[in-house]
Amino acid sequence: MESSNRQFLQDRIEEIEAMNLTTEEEKLEKMRPYWRSNLGIKGEDTWNHCAPVGPVRQSREERNVTRLADVKTLYHQYMDGIQPPTLVSEEWRQMYLETVQSVCNEAAFGDEEDEKFEIPLCHELGSFIKHRPFRTTI
Repeated sequence: MESSNRQFLQDRIEEIEAMNLTTEEEKLEKMRPYWRSNLGIKGEDTWNHCAPVGPVRQSREERNVTRLADVKTLYHQYMDGIQPPTLVSEEWRQMYLETVQSVCNEAAFGDEEDEKFEIPLCHELGSFIKHRPFRTTI
């Protein structure tokens, strides 16, 4: 996923370079729809000391870009398309799956007609929680 995202950026950079714009600011302006709006925009860094390292690093690098060519090597916390798991351990993921299973069973079979039927534990959901895709564009 990271290589395809990098290739996407490279293709946009080549398109923008082909426009023969005169200033780097104009080039960065054309690139902003494909990255983020603070690309190359200097200004006050508004992060507090509790902010996670990934977004802070990404924001600082984006703000310090001065040339379109710099975009190729920018850090993006989700460049590989995967958001890190938010459930800390396998035990927590298992507890989450069991809770979802329990809630689904209670909701689906609130009436007493077929008590023996049970919705099985969803291991695909556990895999999704562990390795969920974030988004495909930057």
